Amino acid sequence: MDGRQIMLEPLFPQLFPQPVAQAVEPEGKPSDAHILPKANVDRMVSASLPLGSKTSIEAKVVVQHLASEFVAFVTSEADAVSKARGDRCITSKHLIQAFENLGLGQYAASLGAMLAAQPPTTAKRVATVQQRVATISIQQPAA
Repeated sequence: MDGRQIMLEPLFPQLFPQPVAQAVEPEGKPSDAHILPKANVDRMVSASLPLGSKTSIEAKVVVQHLASEFVAFVTSEADAVSKARGDRCITSKHLIQAFENLGLGQYAASLGAMLAAQPPTTAKRVATVQQRVATISIQQPAA
């Protein structure tokens, strides 16, 4: 990639008043780096429809772009929430607040329920890494 960018008009201009910059490949074609993988979106679409239902390729592409833009929209708001709080990393609390700020409280409630059901694996991993670091620093001979 040579670093060039093109400006794309968003699908929902009322939500994104500014055009979105997109990277351009050397051949001059737009990069799909910001788009969710097609296979994953296809799986979600087919799981949501009754058995035996079919969708056109155009419909799958539209859903892929809409889902990608929705994720970017919510992530952008979560980033604004995290920066307003002085945090450097977006957490689940920032995502929940972003959904509420955007008027998507029903998603915030289901996200909160899903997170409550998840085991706190990240906290365990952080504690384990901190223990290993402390153990290594204790075992090193003093200079």
